[in-house]
Amino acid sequence: MYKIALDVDDVLAAFYPEVCKRFGMPEVKTNIWDGKGTCKWIADKFPNLYYEKEFWENMGVLSNPLSITFDFECYITSIPDFLCEMRVEWLKRHGFPDKPVVCTNDNKLQRMKEEGIDILIDDKPSTIKEVREGGLIGIQFIPYYMSNYNERDPFSIRHLSEVNQIIEELNYVN
Repeated sequence: MYKIALDVDDVLAAFYPEVCKRFGMPEVKTNIWDGKGTCKWIADKFPNLYYEKEFWENMGVLSNPLSITFDFECYITSIPDFLCEMRVEWLKRHGFPDKPVVCTNDNKLQRMKEEGIDILIDDKPSTIKEVREGGLIGIQFIPYYMSNYNERDPFSIRHLSEVNQIIEELNYVN
C-alpha cells in the first residue's frame, strides 16, 4: 500500500487566484512558477504575504474535499512554521480530511522520506522532478490556470479523483 501526501497551495487551496485578487492582477493561464518571467511579480510580492493573516485565512478552495476518494497519510505544505496552525485551521474549516500537516520551508523530498511517504501530489514542476529523481513518485496536479506541464506524463492529473486510477496502475505494475 502506498503512503500518499498532498500539497495544499494550488492543489487544494486557490493560492494563485487569491494572489491575483490581492494584488489586482489578471488571472491568466500561465506558468505560475516562472519567477523570472510573466509571474515575477508573484516572486517579488510573495514575502509580504507571510504576515497577512487574512490572506491565508480567507484563501479560496481549489479542489473540493469530496474529490479526495483515496486514503492519504498527511499534507506536506511549503509555508513557514508560524503559519502551520493557520493552515491546519483552514483545512478543517473547509472540510478536508483530518490528517497531520507537515509544514516545511525546505526540501519536500527529505520530508517525504522522514515521514515514510511514497507519493506526493503537488503542482510545482521542480518539486515533482526532485521527488522522481529521489526515487519516489510525484504526481503533478494541474490547476486550470497552469500552462507548464507535460501533456504526455501519465502522472499528471487535473482532478484529484484521477489519483485512484494511477494507484491502480501502480499496484498492477508492482
